[in-house]
Amino acid sequence: MKKVFVMLLLTIGLASVSQAGNIDDLKKKCSGGGGDACSTLGALYSGLGKNSPVEKDMKKATEFWKRGCDLGSGSACTTYAMVLTNEDERLKTLKKACDLGNDNGCLSYNQTVLLNTLQNDCLKKNDLKSCAKFGGEIFLSGNYKTGKAILEDVCQMGSKSSCSDVEKIEALKDLRKLTLADQLSKECSDKKDKYACEKVGTFLIEINSFITSNVSTKEEKQVKAQEVMMNMMMAHIYIKEACSLGRKESCRTLQGLKAALEKTK
Repeated sequence: MKKVFVMLLLTIGLASVSQAGNIDDLKKKCSGGGGDACSTLGALYSGLGKNSPVEKDMKKATEFWKRGCDLGSGSACTTYAMVLTNEDERLKTLKKACDLGNDNGCLSYNQTVLLNTLQNDCLKKNDLKSCAKFGGEIFLSGNYKTGKAILEDVCQMGSKSSCSDVEKIEALKDLRKLTLADQLSKECSDKKDKYACEKVGTFLIEINSFITSNVSTKEEKQVKAQEVMMNMMMAHIYIKEACSLGRKESCRTLQGLKAALEKTK
């Protein structure tokens, strides 16, 4: 989850920084009740962006995000939630961000609720499907070591789908066909869920670093290079679909993905 939150923080922050105006003007707007101006100031003081006009100061960044959230800025609430350590407060703040109409706030809130529910059903109700899905969600979020360990445990508990996922992970082959990734792709195509499209697309991009970091011989590198290219091509399809469904962050990701694919031609 931490990786998901960091990516969201970067996405929200960089979007704000790109719109940053005069720092004094932003402070006046923030003091005058402009929540979005406070959110932008928080992003600037957090050190995001190459040309930030102020020195990094996370204490000030947090204060600006909190003020922006109190003033009703959904983006400020989302970023403020990322730096909160109390789980209940963080979830409450994400819920507020979502209620204010912030897309990233809704995504992060729903993801947190999902993981909490799956973990609870797994540990307290001994629900095998929840355990398997929990492990898959953790792996897809970028926490590969923990996710794999959970899937291994669930496999030993009798989950055939988890055993299949573990085999794919150990072989570092066709990871785009992991059980949960396959479920997400179906949600994307059948339900036109923009979050599912973005999630599987993002996973296909990020999993490449995991694949290439676990090879040693020249032959393995050649095989994995083909796997990486397939992942990138599939990711392009899913990210493009998420963009067409109205997910603005996916539209920005799509631009970078197109550039990366162009370089490989």
